Amino acid sequence: MKSLRGFSLMVTSIVCTIPFVFGHSQQLPPLFSDYGPFTILTYVSILFFLLVAYAVLKKKQSKHEKHILFWSIVVILGSATLYLAAYTLTTTLLSVTNGPVHWHADFEIWICGEKQLLPESKGLSGKIGSSLLHHHNDYRIHIEGAVMDYEDIMLAQFFQDIGGSLAQNYIGIPQEDGSVAYWQNGDSCPSGEKGTLRLYVQRGFSEEWEEAGEIPSYIISPYADVPPGDRLKLVFGTDEVQ
Repeated sequence: MKSLRGFSLMVTSIVCTIPFVFGHSQQLPPLFSDYGPFTILTYVSILFFLLVAYAVLKKKQSKHEKHILFWSIVVILGSATLYLAAYTLTTTLLSVTNGPVHWHADFEIWICGEKQLLPESKGLSGKIGSSLLHHHNDYRIHIEGAVMDYEDIMLAQFFQDIGGSLAQNYIGIPQEDGSVAYWQNGDSCPSGEKGTLRLYVQRGFSEEWEEAGEIPSYIISPYADVPPGDRLKLVFGTDEVQ
């Protein structure tokens, strides 16, 4: 009985320290960056496998210990199931998209006539950004999940989530060394001419580029495939779309 209590204390200590361990890094891993179902499932999986491991490794158990282990597993799995059901129902009812979506838009960034490259993900997830708003080193915006507010998926939010910055008159592009390079309206290109930031969009199956008036508040069209999903070009310079 004492060994079971000691094991339970150890498991609780390990699980409770997980957020603090990751919290000291500059950027949380994608799994812990959004406190929702993924985090809950992670905690449940850790507790479940540790309890099962204890039950397998400790062959001689009293009837009382077996009873505690059994009901611990039942409570953990039951609570997780109820939480996920409630989470799904709540997000479906309250989200502006009436539940999870999976939208895409391709994008390019041009500065003074040169196409820009973004830092690639170095983690196992192959993802840069948040769970809701990210890219997979593919120059494609991914919106995955229930959208609670359209402000959460604006173009400016995408840049913020991937480590950059975007406004009506400037753009900040994340660099390999972790810094952000900025270009603002009125800055000069190598040619000596002053540049301006513009956003161009191809919508649907059209091959025509349209200039979008609002840059940071732009929201991509609600399509999973590209096309008809948007093709975006953010252009800073003196010329129009490349």
